[in-house]
Amino acid sequence: MNLKYLQYSLIFCFFIGFQNIEAQEVNFFDLVPEEGTRAKSFEDYLVQIAWQNNQRKRQINIKKEVADAEVKLAKKQWLRSIQISGSLSPRDQLTLATIPNGALEPGTVIPPFVNFGLGYSLGDVLTQKNQVKIKRKESEIFEFELNEEKLKVRNLVLSAYQNYLSAIEIYNARKKAEDDAESIYYLLSEKFRKDKATFEEYNNASTGYHNSVEKRLQAESEIQLSKIDLEELLGARWEKIERNKSSYERKKSKKK
Repeated sequence: MNLKYLQYSLIFCFFIGFQNIEAQEVNFFDLVPEEGTRAKSFEDYLVQIAWQNNQRKRQINIKKEVADAEVKLAKKQWLRSIQISGSLSPRDQLTLATIPNGALEPGTVIPPFVNFGLGYSLGDVLTQKNQVKIKRKESEIFEFELNEEKLKVRNLVLSAYQNYLSAIEIYNARKKAEDDAESIYYLLSEKFRKDKATFEEYNNASTGYHNSVEKRLQAESEIQLSKIDLEELLGARWEKIERNKSSYERKKSKKK
């Protein structure tokens, strides 16, 4: 009995936990800070700048504005179904016969009847509600596209920033390796000049040094390329953005 009770309890806890996970919604305002607000970290600040300058976001917003305008037009669609008509009809002889003789002065002009008509298209009236619903759904689609673009921008920016940091770390490692290889190269050069080292030792040191120089130059290039990727996403010069990094680092150190 105890074992069965334990099994049921575990299943129940798992079911409740799964429901809680499914009930959680993505907080897009937390993932992508709103313009004009203070980002929690420098990484969030990068995402905020990238989203602020994102051209795809502007395109989707324009499409959403058009869809919202179409919703308003759909609400007024019933006005187009109303038809107002008017016409002039001359007086017929029976109507004129009802007028007593001598009641009209000679030369009197009898004006025609004025007829007015008001009609509407029943089909337009009945389908208006569905038209409004369709236009609202189209507007909601653009809202989903905006949220999807937010996640995409955040992923690209944070990945590009990590690539930039990794490129710097690799450069520092290769610069240290170059310095070490340079010291060995100059040491072997001096020994070789004094016949205290073989040509093979000198040649190996020379090859190692020049290889380390090449790798360091490649690392420098990777830093520049990663910086270009960041600037493309951010829509701004990296040097200008990086100036704000110190303020976030000071804030982080105070918390510690």
